[in-house]
Amino acid sequence: MKALHPAHPTIGAESCAEARGCAQPLGSPGTRSLARQQRVHSRTERELGRDDGNWMEQAYRAARHATFSQSVARLQQAAPAAVTTLLKTLVDPAAPASVRVRAAECIMNHAIKAIELEDIEGRLAELERTAEESSSGGRR
Repeated sequence: MKALHPAHPTIGAESCAEARGCAQPLGSPGTRSLARQQRVHSRTERELGRDDGNWMEQAYRAARHATFSQSVARLQQAAPAAVTTLLKTLVDPAAPASVRVRAAECIMNHAIKAIELEDIEGRLAELERTAEESSSGGRR
């Protein structure tokens, strides 16, 4: 766990999210209100807020990121069922033509995005390899 507060190395994103409820939805009250909700003593809040980097804001962002990552993982788990549904709809003769066309369009759009991502990943890997060769080649 990465410490977010230098004076309190045990405070990290995970412990802050659990102990202080930092994984609030966007547009939630500010950190003072959040601290009051979670019964953080005002002196503790002032002491922790004095340091550069605003540890509570960093912990809040880390908790939001962790929550969003969990949501993305759930979407990825549902992807095979979604693809199956699209494919079944595409070949279902009882489905209206407009629905089959929309399923085909969705499949094509996602296939194009997947190919573009694979191309970008390949180009990035090549750039990283070239950069590594040039940096290690200069040290010999």
